[in-house]
Amino acid sequence: MIWHRTTRRETERVLRRIPPLDWQRFAPLFRPEWEHPAELDLTPFGAIEDPDDRKFAALAAATQSVLISNDDHLLARRDELPVCVLKPSEFLAELMRGGADGRR
Repeated sequence: MIWHRTTRRETERVLRRIPPLDWQRFAPLFRPEWEHPAELDLTPFGAIEDPDDRKFAALAAATQSVLISNDDHLLARRDELPVCVLKPSEFLAELMRGGADGRR
């Protein structure tokens, strides 16, 4: 899982607001060798309604990765974005077909 310091902070903030979830169980997913340290360009993602979601799209674009999300703001604009945004179920279906590499 590729991450950026801003996406890690946002993920931690959200998970800490959901009582049944424990941030400490998710923290190991943020391995140092998978960090994208460069600054993210949020400019192309201004159409995404929630500013907090723009960083996830920018990270996917910067790393040429698939963005897997159930977020309504990202899904509402996915046909307009320069990145592939898939729901988890869509990602799994493509993975089972041998795809999901981000080149749609």
